[in-house]
Amino acid sequence: MLFTEPTFLFLFLPILLALYYARRGRLWRNWLLLGASVLFYARGAGAFTALVLGSIAFNYVAALAVDRWRGSPGGRWVLGGTITVNLVVLLVFKYAHFTVANVNATLAIFGTTPFALPHLLLPIGISFFTFHAISYVVDVYRRDASAQKRPLEAALYLLCFRS
Repeated sequence: MLFTEPTFLFLFLPILLALYYARRGRLWRNWLLLGASVLFYARGAGAFTALVLGSIAFNYVAALAVDRWRGSPGGRWVLGGTITVNLVVLLVFKYAHFTVANVNATLAIFGTTPFALPHLLLPIGISFFTFHAISYVVDVYRRDASAQKRPLEAALYLLCFRS
């Protein structure tokens, strides 16, 4: 589902807004926005929704650890590890096919058996989401932002819906 599709404009968004304004209470509204965010992403990305939710959980825990150990060598290691894990996930999905194709082309010159790589689909918005998660953890490390203490708040921030 795209933001410009009639399904979004005339069904999803009006229902979401009606439910959002029908009840007061920040907690209820945040759960509604989180559910809508996940539903919206799942509609476009399907099976990759689990990857995004796993990334949210990982970066939530990492930000808490960075916040706790900031200023110590452990905090720098956690920050570096978090950035590395996020970039490895991005590289696997975006560049694995490109890398293996080039390695196989080089191996073909020497008559060596090429590597087999199953076709990997690219999750929608993986680059944006990954760099957004990295910037969150880096901001926590630099004290430009505080680590979200509640997973709901962190998930809403990383999925770009907030109340």
